[in-house]
Amino acid sequence: MVTCSAALYRELGLGLAYVVQAPIALVLDAPELKVGNILGVLCASDVVVPSLTELPWVSLPVGSFVRHAKMRSGRIKLQKAGWMVTEHQDFGCLLEAFPIEEVERGV
Repeated sequence: MVTCSAALYRELGLGLAYVVQAPIALVLDAPELKVGNILGVLCASDVVVPSLTELPWVSLPVGSFVRHAKMRSGRIKLQKAGWMVTEHQDFGCLLEAFPIEEVERGV
């Protein structure tokens, strides 16, 4: 699954995408692990196209597609911006950056 539509992808015009490396990665409403509320999740091999990168955090724009936190099948549209952490102290690399051309070819 990819977090954005083709139109939004062209609008953002970013050179990097992130591929989920962990079995599951949370999408939070704030860039803070302890107080952030879960908006959704992404699973291994899902592609994240961020609107903003402030490592170790990446931001997903409003309207991005994610999986429902309790039902991993299907997708929901974010009603507000979401945040994902790329690296976690206990779980290691959650999201790995790749040039968008590599992701399009299939990493």
